[in-house]
Amino acid sequence: MNSFVGSVFPGAVWAAFDKNETVIRTYGRMSYATDAMPMAVDCIFDLASLTKVMATSMVLLSLAEDDAFDLDAPIADFFPSSPHRQVTIRDLLEHRSGLPDYFPKDQIPKGRDAQDKWIVDSLGRKCDGINTTRYSCLGFLLLQTIAEQLGGAPYDALFQERVAAPLQLTSTFFKPSSQYFDRIPPTEKRDAYREELEERVLGRLRPWPFVQSEVHDPAAFCRGGVSGNAGLFGSIGDLVKVGHCWLKNGEGVCSPTRFREWTQPRYSGFRGLGFDVAEPNGPVAEGGFTVGGAFGHHGFTGTSLWIDPVRGIGCALLSNRIHPTSTGEGINRARTHAIIQSLAVLDSTDSRGSQSFA
Repeated sequence: MNSFVGSVFPGAVWAAFDKNETVIRTYGRMSYATDAMPMAVDCIFDLASLTKVMATSMVLLSLAEDDAFDLDAPIADFFPSSPHRQVTIRDLLEHRSGLPDYFPKDQIPKGRDAQDKWIVDSLGRKCDGINTTRYSCLGFLLLQTIAEQLGGAPYDALFQERVAAPLQLTSTFFKPSSQYFDRIPPTEKRDAYREELEERVLGRLRPWPFVQSEVHDPAAFCRGGVSGNAGLFGSIGDLVKVGHCWLKNGEGVCSPTRFREWTQPRYSGFRGLGFDVAEPNGPVAEGGFTVGGAFGHHGFTGTSLWIDPVRGIGCALLSNRIHPTSTGEGINRARTHAIIQSLAVLDSTDSRGSQSFA
């Protein structure tokens, strides 16, 4: 991973694990500043779209275990203004709702109610055909609101109660408090667009040059930092705990049968219910994880968590690859290398029973 430091990201934390051991290594520094601190095991990262699987899918799995909803219930049951009864919860999870991938950059509504109304008003013809999906962050904003209606509590509270507490996650949460600021690597340099969002949402500008300790994703930021598509922050240790839960088929959150159902490939062969499934020629498959069997997700900020249940191993990568800008390339090569390294380390007899911080 050292070959990616300085070209793809300033630093990263990587982990490989199976049911018997965990190997963790750190690389580089928290930023490109000359006095930047070395990347550390306890650094807390903006997880971006890992929120979709670590929070939204897991919360809904827990609610499904309580028989709180039917996957095929129309979302119009939760948004009465919507006339589109053909779009279901399942469609949102499988990215088959037909929604666009995101808001137009200059048209992100401020606040949840306004965002939800914009999304519901944008619903039209859902994806047709067995091999048709359209990846959409917007569907997961609606899933956040649906989860709150089903669970009778705010989304971040549902995550804490139904995921973080049973899995004993100690440094994964929404809206980090100021005590964690120095442990959170900065992401993108604040530009005029970010400053406009800050003026709209906060009524003031942040005093630091980079986005730090606040969610990078604009829609999540406009929702107050708590969102179904992004907003979760977490450490490598907690990602390993989630990975172990996944290796054990949802242990602590839901039944093994239900978890396997949600992580099986469906339309196009590479989407589960909220989860992505390794596809040919993708970075996960190129690294050696099982096509059509490995599942997980990537995050825009340079994060990923993947499990290969066939091999019984997992790989997590946390980086701030969008520092200082989001235009950099090479993160998929780094993700492929992370998988290759996981397979090599866990297959090595020298590493058995060890935990490495290098």
